[in-house]
Amino acid sequence: SVGAQASAPAHEARASVPKGVEVRDLDRAADPCTDFDAFSNGSWRAQNPIPTGRQLWSRRTAGREANRRQLRDLLENLAADADRPRGTIEQQLGDHFASCMNEPKVEALGVTPLAPLLADIASVEDTRGVERMIRRLHDLAVPAPFAVTGVSDYGDPESIVVNIAAGGLGLPGRDYYLKTDKNSVEVRAKYREHIARVLTLAGLAGATSANVGEEIVALETRLAEASLSPAAAADPATTAHKMTFTGLRQLSAHFDWESYFAEAHLPRIDVNVAEPAFIERLDRELRTTPVATWKAYLTWHLLRSASPWLSKPFADEAFGFAGQYLGGVPAAMPRAKSCLESTEALLGEPLGHKYAERY
Repeated sequence: SVGAQASAPAHEARASVPKGVEVRDLDRAADPCTDFDAFSNGSWRAQNPIPTGRQLWSRRTAGREANRRQLRDLLENLAADADRPRGTIEQQLGDHFASCMNEPKVEALGVTPLAPLLADIASVEDTRGVERMIRRLHDLAVPAPFAVTGVSDYGDPESIVVNIAAGGLGLPGRDYYLKTDKNSVEVRAKYREHIARVLTLAGLAGATSANVGEEIVALETRLAEASLSPAAAADPATTAHKMTFTGLRQLSAHFDWESYFAEAHLPRIDVNVAEPAFIERLDRELRTTPVATWKAYLTWHLLRSASPWLSKPFADEAFGFAGQYLGGVPAAMPRAKSCLESTEALLGEPLGHKYAERY
């Protein structure tokens, strides 16, 4: 037990910790001077092929998979328990997982769960309406066209600061929009076709019009132009731009930050703007881009976020583009794994509590 090990002499505790190389992983037929990777890992790779739906596999990911089997058992038990008291973490976890796993209901509903939000976006008439819908989408964790998170303050790492960062791109990064090589041009063409197919599945008028996808991609391209490169965006020093709430309002005077912070229940204290040039560009786009284009953009990002969890035509289209075409993943992961990942992402703290309690 942990207690027994802790009370043992230090040299005994050290001796109990495994050391060295996992010799069963070695491929002794390989020449280590020619291919040390094959020599050190060849046998393990031969005995552990990459499972369907995965891009990589290792001892670490295999251990994670064993952990997920425990989590799935836990969630299935909670979902099957009809006596979960309302408002408890058991009810939250069980209901979320059961709802996600209810495929007949998901297939029957199609895009219906999004109908109220889609109607609200369609009713927008001006820039203030666009901003109102941005706030609605952020409340549902759809980070378009920017993201707001909590991060460590670069100047005071023990403090957490509100961080406003670039977001709202449907392709994996800025280079996908800006490069002019043949592959990048093809990716953008496929992306426009993907947008049109998803909008058509949702039954939206004018979704098949060529200029709808063009306008959405053009707006995202302008936002990408104002974004940092991946390396710069990952550098905390490059993205440390702390300013007062008043400074934020001055940086983008046409965005209603007062309403945003009020609805998000955030205090009007210092914030960090990771990419000031992006926020300035966003401010300009809110002034100059037609409201109709913004409506199409927000509609698309709502559908893009929800598609993996909607009926099969939406889920297949989402995986076909993002998973197979962009990611090179041969097959979608089973729904139970997807629902487990969704529960972890949205209810990680309660799930961790129940996992520690059981295991």
